[in-house]
Amino acid sequence: MHLEKSLTARIDNVTDHKRKELLGIRDTLRSLSEDTANHVCMTDSKVRALDFDKIKTNYTQLFNISEEDTNSVDAVIPFINTQSAKTQYCFVEFKNGTFINKDIRDKARDSILIFCDLERMKINEARSNSLFILVYNPEKAAIDQREKIHYHQIKKERDVPMPTLV
Repeated sequence: MHLEKSLTARIDNVTDHKRKELLGIRDTLRSLSEDTANHVCMTDSKVRALDFDKIKTNYTQLFNISEEDTNSVDAVIPFINTQSAKTQYCFVEFKNGTFINKDIRDKARDSILIFCDLERMKINEARSNSLFILVYNPEKAAIDQREKIHYHQIKKERDVPMPTLV
């Protein structure tokens, strides 16, 4: 209980200026999609987006949280929904190789929590005003063998079909 109060007080003491500064870290989708190991970008788009990896790094430093235990998507793109005229958010993760679905879910979860804290937004509001896009290279995105085993166990227990990666 004391730890919860302490963390809440630290979050509440972060100035609006610092929050805006963190949310001002931007780059192009081309740059954010870069696979530095293979020297390839997954898109040539020059659309500017929040560099959420850098935002996460600064956020974890600000609150003295383990960066290694915190995950983040690569980019968040704020946009105006033309039908509702509301600002919505597109969380984007780029993968140019094999990945595990749980890791992607962890990135989405942690990013939403960080984003909600910085925007002072309730999670249900973020849920109704956000979408998630996974951009991956289908030639390299073979499902990890452990993931296949995990889904086969679930299928036996619950008779759930193995999902198709999109």
